[in-house]
Amino acid sequence: EFLTVHLYDTTILNTNGTSEFLGASDGEDMLEEMELEAIRSQYPPSRIFEKTIPITPSGTWVIVVTPEEDSYMPDYTYVLFGGAMIFAAGLMIATWNYTKVQRDVKMNEDRAALI
Repeated sequence: EFLTVHLYDTTILNTNGTSEFLGASDGEDMLEEMELEAIRSQYPPSRIFEKTIPITPSGTWVIVVTPEEDSYMPDYTYVLFGGAMIFAAGLMIATWNYTKVQRDVKMNEDRAALI
């Protein structure tokens, strides 16, 4: 999956509480400036990794990692289908085992009655 990394300075002394763009890269090229709030509104929280890193006692940087546009989005159809198939197979094996044990019990009772 292709990722984009953005770096922001959120040091209160330098930025008055706002985030200052320091740089962004997709691994090959430097990207244009994009506001931190714009990134947060563009992607759902499940698609963003955001970490605040203390640089100095009064300074912090925020690193934001996001997937590039049109990158892989998971499709859970086959995962759910596979899970349902495994559950059904397990249920069939449990049913077969239960009926086999019941048959063995009945056969043993019949043998005991003959003796």
